[in-house]
Amino acid sequence: MLETIFNDIGTIDQLGDFRRKNLTTLRDALLANELPFEMETYCRFESKVAVGQVITLDLLDDLRKARGKEDCGTAACAVGWAPLFIEPDEEFLAGYKNKDRFSYNHYSEKYLLPTDNDWWDWCFSGGWSSVDNSRLGAAYRISVLLEADDTDLRAGPPLTEYSISEEEADDVSYFENRAKWLAERGIKE
Repeated sequence: MLETIFNDIGTIDQLGDFRRKNLTTLRDALLANELPFEMETYCRFESKVAVGQVITLDLLDDLRKARGKEDCGTAACAVGWAPLFIEPDEEFLAGYKNKDRFSYNHYSEKYLLPTDNDWWDWCFSGGWSSVDNSRLGAAYRISVLLEADDTDLRAGPPLTEYSISEEEADDVSYFENRAKWLAERGIKE
């Protein structure tokens, strides 16, 4: 049973300890690691066919090798990098006939957030690739979720990927708030 309780309008009523811990781990990993990053797709591999929503364990090994390398041809978004820092357990993998591959959507449902949720869009949507295509931006958005109280969780995120543009982001001070959040943590872009 999932710890997070979702209401009927696509926002979160509460965030359980399991998801909060995993989201914190992912945020901290995004802040601490130089990662080839791309919000548009879960993973992109230069030498292999794009896998879409399914990841194989050998491609996870390629991601491990890509950590800290620039221009290696491999890149991933926040959810794409997540299994390296929050490894799927045997019970999760046992649900797949072919145990060397799993769905990023199913992974997110269990370990992070359900994909049909406004907060998931806020944190992880590929729509951010045209606005803030950075690991630091993803870490900031995850922090906004983690810092939200129950009322804010129910109200939903400040923006959704469906309405965001650079102009709208500027209007609501997204980049200003993000820069302030990074500066408070001593992180330079």
